[in-house]
Amino acid sequence: MIPFTAKVPPMIRPACLLALLLALPAAAQTPPAGQGFAIRLYQALDGGTGNLALAPGSVAAAVALAGMGAEGATQAGMETALGVNGVAGLDALGAAPGGGVRAANALWVARDFTLKARYQAVAARDFGAKTAGLDFTDGTAAARIINGWVAAHTAGKITDLVSPATMSADTRLVLTNAVYFKGSWQVFDKSDTDQQRFHSAPGQDETVAMMHGTGDFVLAQTREAAVLALPYEGGQAELDVVLPRGEFGLAKLETGLSAAKLAGWLASAQAMPVDVSLPRFTVTGNFELSGALSGLGMGRAFDAGHAEFGGMAVLAPGRRLFISAVLHKAYVTVDETGTEAAAATSVQMTMATAAPPGLAVTPVAFVADHPFLFIIRALPSGEILFIGRVESVDG
Repeated sequence: MIPFTAKVPPMIRPACLLALLLALPAAAQTPPAGQGFAIRLYQALDGGTGNLALAPGSVAAAVALAGMGAEGATQAGMETALGVNGVAGLDALGAAPGGGVRAANALWVARDFTLKARYQAVAARDFGAKTAGLDFTDGTAAARIINGWVAAHTAGKITDLVSPATMSADTRLVLTNAVYFKGSWQVFDKSDTDQQRFHSAPGQDETVAMMHGTGDFVLAQTREAAVLALPYEGGQAELDVVLPRGEFGLAKLETGLSAAKLAGWLASAQAMPVDVSLPRFTVTGNFELSGALSGLGMGRAFDAGHAEFGGMAVLAPGRRLFISAVLHKAYVTVDETGTEAAAATSVQMTMATAAPPGLAVTPVAFVADHPFLFIIRALPSGEILFIGRVESVDG
């Protein structure tokens, strides 16, 4: 068996992968608009250790929904953070994410607060957002209703997104986005799964359930990493596994990651026989994103004295809406049958007083027995649906 560092002789690309191969270079040459935000947000949250899962499209949709009601420098900062230009760029983030993902948006409005009709119409038309009234003075009941909606739209995988403690009489609006993905593949047979070692850290090994499968897959081999694409049935999405060359080189790889670099890796990908060894894993993420999003350029939206959300509602003199919290949860599980992933984001608005068969070639071995990055991308757009890191299979 040839290690994945070996050079593979030229070969004819399998016909069954031709469409995917044609799509990869195009996506690589022009990274999707959301890819830059996905990677920058991931890096802003990356503490360098531990597992991580994130659905950047869910965050982008919820923030963009709030951004449609922002004005002036506040809106400009939100556009900068999301990497879009103008209201049209924000509006585009309300479109269906693709890749077989189911998405939903909702506006939860305090019963004594009235949204501008124009904002509510845009939210409904372009984001598909449903509007419901809530009594935020009863935080327990409000949280139960919102969390019930989230659970219903994520097949029960995301629960307790919001807490009664984050709500008060000053809460005027909570915007929520939920996404759910389930993709099947025929890559691994459960009978081939065995127990193997996973090198989670220097001197620290785990015994994990390692899946095995052999087939014609798209693989990029660079000096930094091997990047394997595992397609889901239906061709709407794929799982990209980015395996650093060194056993403990993931942190360095993440630091230098960019949309352009990912595009370059994908552009160099070729179809070839690959023996895949990949551990079964489940990764979750739970974040409060105010700090990360402020660092990306939208700090004004969180500033009670300067945030400008006059596009949402008519505000009395001396009163101002600002974003008091952005909460995000994500869940990704990968096994022999495929992948199930879900995520939800809430943006809380608070009122404040102003201040084809080829030649016979020996398969390349792709053994993910040390920390790796994973990315679930929609096809053919290339948009990142989920991104994360597996450093410890046992959690």
